[in-house]
Amino acid sequence: MEMLLPPVCTKLCHQKPLDLKDDNTEIHCPITVNPWHMKKAFKVMNELRSQNLLCDVTIVAEDMEIAAHRVVLAACSPYFHAMFTGEMSESRAKKVRIKEVDGWTLRMLIDYIYTAEIQVTEENVQVLTTCSAQCGRVGYYKKLMQQHFSDVVLSEEYLNLGVEQVCSLISSDKLTIASEEKVFEAVIAWVNHDKDVRQELMARLMEHVRLPLLSREYLVQRVEEEILVKNSSACKDFLIEAMKYHLLPTEQRALMKSTRTKLRTPASLPKLMMVVGGQAPKAIRSVECYDFKEERWHQVAELPSRRCRAGMVYMGGMVYAVGGFNGSLRVRTVDSYDPVKDQWTSVANMQDRRSTLGAAVLNGLLYAVGGFDGSTGLSSVEVYNLKTNEWFHVAPMNTRRSSVGVGVVGGKLYAVGGYDGASRQCLSSVECYDANSNEWSYVAEMSTRRSGAGVGVLNNLLYAVGGHDGPLVRKSVEVFDPIASTWKQVADMNMCRRNAGVCAVNGLLYVVGGDDGSCNLSTVEYYNPTTDKWTVVSSCMSTGRSYAVEYIDSFLPDNPLQQPFKNAWNYMLDNYTKFQIATWGSLIVHEVSYFLLCVPGFIFQFIPYMQKYKIQQDKPETWEKQWKCFKTLLFNHFFIQLPLICGTYYFTEYFNIPYGWEEMPRWYVLVAQCFGCAVIEDAWHYFLHRLLHHKRIYKYIHKSPFGMQAEYAHPLETLILGTGFFIGIVLFCNHVVLLWAWVICRLMETIDVHSGYDVPLNPLHLVPFYAGARFHDFHHMNFIGNYASTFTWWDRLFGTDSQFIAYQEKEKKKQCITNKKAN
Repeated sequence: MEMLLPPVCTKLCHQKPLDLKDDNTEIHCPITVNPWHMKKAFKVMNELRSQNLLCDVTIVAEDMEIAAHRVVLAACSPYFHAMFTGEMSESRAKKVRIKEVDGWTLRMLIDYIYTAEIQVTEENVQVLTTCSAQCGRVGYYKKLMQQHFSDVVLSEEYLNLGVEQVCSLISSDKLTIASEEKVFEAVIAWVNHDKDVRQELMARLMEHVRLPLLSREYLVQRVEEEILVKNSSACKDFLIEAMKYHLLPTEQRALMKSTRTKLRTPASLPKLMMVVGGQAPKAIRSVECYDFKEERWHQVAELPSRRCRAGMVYMGGMVYAVGGFNGSLRVRTVDSYDPVKDQWTSVANMQDRRSTLGAAVLNGLLYAVGGFDGSTGLSSVEVYNLKTNEWFHVAPMNTRRSSVGVGVVGGKLYAVGGYDGASRQCLSSVECYDANSNEWSYVAEMSTRRSGAGVGVLNNLLYAVGGHDGPLVRKSVEVFDPIASTWKQVADMNMCRRNAGVCAVNGLLYVVGGDDGSCNLSTVEYYNPTTDKWTVVSSCMSTGRSYAVEYIDSFLPDNPLQQPFKNAWNYMLDNYTKFQIATWGSLIVHEVSYFLLCVPGFIFQFIPYMQKYKIQQDKPETWEKQWKCFKTLLFNHFFIQLPLICGTYYFTEYFNIPYGWEEMPRWYVLVAQCFGCAVIEDAWHYFLHRLLHHKRIYKYIHKSPFGMQAEYAHPLETLILGTGFFIGIVLFCNHVVLLWAWVICRLMETIDVHSGYDVPLNPLHLVPFYAGARFHDFHHMNFIGNYASTFTWWDRLFGTDSQFIAYQEKEKKKQCITNKKAN
């Protein structure tokens, strides 16, 4: 997923405007441009300066002497340009002294001329401000103060500036700010610094604060309540102007032209295109940004955790990654990225889990729309208020939509296409949300069904790009005109894409990554509405990314047992403590599972038909043996295994293992985890079991084959071999349900191999390399070999199944002889 950042990042990349001229309008001779030329030239000039080569002037401040080149200083600073090209004596002097300027600060500024790099900190911002102000003589550095406005206004030097200097600073179009709120608060802070004298200057200052660009909530809750504004009739007029601006329909706001409705446009910093997380093919943490000037991608700070299928927006100077999928769970977490600090932090969680959601900003609020919670598509919508750091629900959509695209046009929020999970079809319908009435209404449908379409806004038009309809991945593009309420087709992309990111940059619509139905894409292409053409960008991302493949889950039938199981699980959580669940719940799961799984083998002994599947025909299952086995089992269960089970609660608390339904992993994750536990337990069992079957202690090992005796063993054997059961749990457990799932799987396997019956239709035989009852029964019968509990690979690898293989061959020959005699 990608995001276009306004100019707030000083660490990442710089951009020049793209040339949007149509290449077909006029034939020119080819021109080769080396984008690295200027950068390399300045680098070489700085190296010459550091070696004092070809320097023709020395700048002196205090006791600091700085060698430099006149032509470089003049090219980059209007102050030095006037000094060296005029008739002043400094134009010919070998040394030029700058008075009342700190030497180290001037060195930093001259270094900035050569390298375009400077580090502004809380410690040096004041002296930089002073130096720049004094260099009204060095007016070039006004840019620097505009670029670091947020830091400058926190300094004491700013509060001591004159009204003319403050007006000059805050009136600039080039201020780099996350929000106009920063300018308003800077004005209030400056006036309050000497309130008795400066409050008469409020109207003069507020003339340069662009109140219409503030949100309605901020105007009402902060600006209108400010006592300095209330005491000035002129300030009230500016506030009324801003409120009128917000009351106008979006298409009419452009007619209300003034300096206060004009967006600030910092020239020194670029807009950035960011790609955050995604699926490649698993959920990843990496984040990249595209440098339009250098035409290449850069890595920036990684996400705190893996995330794909998330929503992403830019709001209030920060990038927000909302919800998504972490590789095992749909999440409700939200992370925010500060481009200035190159740092991620967490904010308030959503109320619902959502992946493949749509996210957008409307009226200064972040909307999370629809998505998939792991079981159903969602129609619900929740909203994040940055000021209160809280989420709240608003009216739900009329249709459940996962893999939905959203965009804001004309003050309305549009939800485009998606998948509803009910009709088993992708959607062509589109809904529009009016925040004033808190209502969703249908608008004109697209011409084709699109789930996972990229949605972007360019020139007040809504674009739906690519997507899929079942297995068909599209490269077609439609555009919606909200005024005419109609869709029309535009040029197709160069390749099919679904689940791609979309954003508008400099009048072009960029589409980033996605997948084509078979693999993730690393390519980027952009659409020029003037020429109705798509162009592929030469530089690709470092890896192919797609954030949503949710349709794979959504096309599967709903699990009819999921909701009852969810209700039962939540009832358990509501009525029992964690200790009761971990201890008595685990005991109940173990006992009920164990004896229920024993029932088939117990019944088989009374069914004559099943006797042909009995492996050891000469070993009858007597009541005396079974009663002795049962008593030993009860002793083992309640005096050996129950104390171990009592440690379950402390285990889950120590490793912070969750119990909640929402944290529960999906069924296929549980299957994979149980298989991993089985592999580990099988290895432990093979080597320890082989050791325990030394002839001196073998007489204590169970020998008679019937299913109930699966846990009928010497207590020491139970402890030693039981250790292997817990190793996988320690490594894989991320939810208490895995403990119970693994208990059931392990009991199912161990009861089967000790049942004494080899039933042909046993579903466990479908598991690759599964040992089964006949394999393990030979171990009891022969004493040597077949030591593994579940799989055959260790015995095969070490040759301890050789006697079993020979025995099988011998039995086959006997069977052949018997068949021949019978014929």
